[in-house]
Amino acid sequence: MKSELDFVNYLKNIKTFHKNIIEGIGDDCAIIKFSSRKKYVITSDTSLLGPHFSKDYTPEEIGHKSLATNLSDIASMGCVPLYALYDITIPRISESWIKRFFDGTRKLLNQHKVSIIGGDTTKGPMSISITLIGVQNNKSFASKELFMKNKRKVNDIWEIILSGGEDYELCFTANKKYIRKINNISNKYKIKITRIGVIKSAGYRYSLNSKQYNPKVSGYDHFKGK
Repeated sequence: MKSELDFVNYLKNIKTFHKNIIEGIGDDCAIIKFSSRKKYVITSDTSLLGPHFSKDYTPEEIGHKSLATNLSDIASMGCVPLYALYDITIPRISESWIKRFFDGTRKLLNQHKVSIIGGDTTKGPMSISITLIGVQNNKSFASKELFMKNKRKVNDIWEIILSGGEDYELCFTANKKYIRKINNISNKYKIKITRIGVIKSAGYRYSLNSKQYNPKVSGYDHFKGK
């Protein structure tokens, strides 16, 4: 077991006991069927000092970013977020930091009408874990762009864009016959949708300024090089 993917594949082999699990480990969210008409999606994400945010991030930025990662996963499943559980580990109690953190997350909570229903607090190195529960909504199509500025210095911005995993915009494919419908949805809901390429059977390639570009794309792995 050498990578995060190996870890996930190992967990997939552990037996599940309930037939109402539509999708388990491996997707953006788990999907649980509670009735013939309603399915719930559940996702969890952890943000740590170091790999996800640095000491120069403000409490407001950390609060916003921690929730944005989960909202992006719920939106990618075409669902609506409902409830959140916050598991927060901080080195000490700071009323100022806590209030500023929730000032940063409250805007998204209000925007998406998400209710905090519980969680846990512990003392230790800073770690923010949020579990978000959403519900299937057949009328939903895409979410608004969720973006947080990334403060790191980088050598190749295009490799970060293609494999860094810190942008929280949704990527999807659609048959070209639906272009007019997609444009209508974009205009109606004021959601910016950008065409970035086409799917072909002969593999894939990247272009930059009309020239072929060969980035080193591998995806982010928390355990790489450890």
